[in-house]
Order: sequence, then structure tokens, then C-alpha cells
Amino acid sequence: IVAALAARVAAQPAPVAMPADPALAARIAAADPVAGEAAAAICLACHTIAADAATLVGPNLYDIVGAT
Repeated sequence: IVAALAARVAAQPAPVAMPADPALAARIAAADPVAGEAAAAICLACHTIAADAATLVGPNLYDIVGAT
């Protein structure tokens, strides 16, 4: 049982650090994940969001936050 629990804990994603910008951190903390998923569904008609996903009509949007 302990080994199974340890494996489940190890499989969990690492927590993401909040941004240094307090205004952005507040917006993220107040965000509605369900509404975000609904909004993102529109984008997924043309874009992918996985690290190794192919480009569709629009480019892959993986890891674009903060990109310049």
C-alpha cells in the first residue's frame, strides 16, 4: 500500500509558482477554471497546447506565456 501511495504522489504534477506580478497573481487566484476550459475549447479548434503536438491551422500554443 505504501509503495502504491508513493507512486501516486510521485505522479502528481509539481505545483506551479505564482507570478511575481501581484496583479496577475490575484487574477489567477480568482480565475474560474470551468470558464477557462470553455474559453480554451474555442482555441483548440485551430491550436494545440501540448509540448510535442503538431501545428494545426494555428500554431502550437504550448509554453507561450512569457515568450517574447
